[in-house]
Amino acid sequence: MTNARGTKDREASAPSWRPAELDETKRLLEQAGLPADDLDEGLLEGFLACGPVGEPTAVGGLEFLGRHALLRSVAVAPSRRGEGLGQQVTRELERRARERGVQHLYLLTEGATAFFERLGWRTTDRAQAPPEIAGSTQFSRLCPASARLLSKALSTSPARGESPR
Repeated sequence: MTNARGTKDREASAPSWRPAELDETKRLLEQAGLPADDLDEGLLEGFLACGPVGEPTAVGGLEFLGRHALLRSVAVAPSRRGEGLGQQVTRELERRARERGVQHLYLLTEGATAFFERLGWRTTDRAQAPPEIAGSTQFSRLCPASARLLSKALSTSPARGESPR
């Protein structure tokens, strides 16, 4: 398969997910230019990773805020971009949020709007953010006001293309 850069993709098989570790997650997020300043062991509980411990190929996380959740970050190691890992991390986080009864997911982004829109996310006016989301550290302090807010309503059944687990 050929990716958007015109290079041949390595086959993207379903990754084996594991709990993310703090240092590796911060390192990969910082490489991707994503905020990690407030990431601690408590918040890390909503994060997952794939790849070897200490050298993950991808990480992503959720911050659970009442009946909503904030998709905190999705980052893929530079050497593994273009293989579909970002989509797989996002889909797995959506599945986990759905399992926990989350009704709506939100995220803030400055440069990945098109990526998330391809996965069914929609741009949302920041003024419409629920209080739990607007009061989060990422919304109120870490991400600039120029970051776009995207949202996705979750159903109780898997989305097309997702298999129930």
